[in-house]
Amino acid sequence: MENKSVEEFIKVLDNHIKECQKTGKYMEALSTTNRRDQLIENIQIRKREFILQRHTIERSELENAQLDQFTQFSKKWEERMFESSKKAESQRDKLSTRHQQELDGIVFQLESQPLKSRPSKSLLELRALEALLAKNERYIDAHNVKTKADIHEMIELSHESNKQRAAFQVLESNLLTQQENERNALDQQIKKEKEALKKLMMEDLQRFLKKFNHLLLELETQHSIELSKLSASGYQNSVPSPRKKLAPLQLDSPKLQSPPSPPTSTFRRKVTTSPSIHTKKWR
Repeated sequence: MENKSVEEFIKVLDNHIKECQKTGKYMEALSTTNRRDQLIENIQIRKREFILQRHTIERSELENAQLDQFTQFSKKWEERMFESSKKAESQRDKLSTRHQQELDGIVFQLESQPLKSRPSKSLLELRALEALLAKNERYIDAHNVKTKADIHEMIELSHESNKQRAAFQVLESNLLTQQENERNALDQQIKKEKEALKKLMMEDLQRFLKKFNHLLLELETQHSIELSKLSASGYQNSVPSPRKKLAPLQLDSPKLQSPPSPPTSTFRRKVTTSPSIHTKKWR
């Protein structure tokens, strides 16, 4: 039954009730009154069901829009986290390559650098004696002196080689310590960058959820006011006006940048302020 026709029919019943009162037809007035009241009650029930159905659709639209935006939000931050991890791994690889090149350089320097041993005074004397004996054709004596001088020279060269190797070991140890410090510094830098990025993500998430909570509170308040007006309206304007379609939630909209956080007790679904970045369910 159309709204206008229902209103007119209720007016007809009201007029008939008054007519029955004037003519003393009280039982018929009672019957008509009951009929009118039942009609009004049915209208109110239908109207409430219609409004509640529309409220459910509007709430579902808001939640679906939020879910779509949250999916985009999660994807954006997953990409940023992946790029950050990829950058950190690249920095570690470059540092490790440079450290290995530095160590290889020390080894090459040790193996390629000739020994610079300065003969001792006793070795020089043995070589001079060897030359003098050979010049005087005392070859056996010269051979014996030469053997002794060669052994002495080998000992001096071995001693010099050990000194040189020890010096390179000190150099290598210092280099390893320096490289360890560089690795620790890089790890600290990467850790700080990761924590800063995580903090930025959580702040972005707080703003994102705050916007949704504000819109949800606004919608719930609007619904509550509409139901309150229905309860107080009687049978007037029994058919509700067409609902207004909600605009999609805009993550980057300047509106509601920092809306107040609404109380969760009025919500059909409770939204937490720190869910996992991978969570895609609101319940």
